[in-house]
Amino acid sequence: MLVKNSLILKISVILILLGVAVTPVFAQQDDFRLGVNRTFGYSSGDQIRGTFNLYITGSTNIKSVQYLIDGKPIATATSAPFNSSIQTSDFPIGYHDLSATIETTDGRTVPVPARKFDFVSADQESSEVLHIIIPILGIMLAVVLLGFGAQVFLFKNKFAKTPPGTTRNYGLRGGTICPRCHRPYSIHLWAVNALTFKLDRCDYCGKWAFVRRVSPEDLRAAEQNELASFENKAPIADKTEEEKLREMLDKSKYSDH
Repeated sequence: MLVKNSLILKISVILILLGVAVTPVFAQQDDFRLGVNRTFGYSSGDQIRGTFNLYITGSTNIKSVQYLIDGKPIATATSAPFNSSIQTSDFPIGYHDLSATIETTDGRTVPVPARKFDFVSADQESSEVLHIIIPILGIMLAVVLLGFGAQVFLFKNKFAKTPPGTTRNYGLRGGTICPRCHRPYSIHLWAVNALTFKLDRCDYCGKWAFVRRVSPEDLRAAEQNELASFENKAPIADKTEEEKLREMLDKSKYSDH
């Protein structure tokens, strides 16, 4: 027994000299946090406007939750999931502290750290939205112009030589029919998106147009139509040398001498 006690004493002295403190282990405290989610409206950083859902994350040891704004109670939730909501227009414009007080199932009252939000006006919301949208629209416009310019430069005076009526494979993006020459062609991978349309260049006439993808049936019909159209156009034969000479003689009869 003396040996055992002596050993324990020596270990304790060593731990003290090494600066190791042996402390009791307590149960982990509840880690409650206030969550704020947009239901309808605007939010950007700490700026919010509209309807927002309030909820608690962390321990489930909750009996009730009292929500507060600037330290004043605004709602109490007594059943799971212990959520509530606020409408920012019910409060003055400016910064406000949102917090909560929780009553736990074991009888404790636990305050939840406050979160600061700036309740903005409709004019502020519009201004902030414009600050976000305008640069995005500028980038989109630049991409469209760059893509359009690249196509004009790369494919100027370049035309497809596919014979009329040829059955074609229109690829992953499908095909369309040129509204100018009415010949079907594949929508190019570099075609510029414009809402539900695509700005693309016809492989045959070189004209630009806003087009949509059409069905395979319509593409096959267009292939047959272009064949019929070209067949109906009878070629104009060149005049023979004899015909040209006769025409010159006829014209010379009426010339002044």
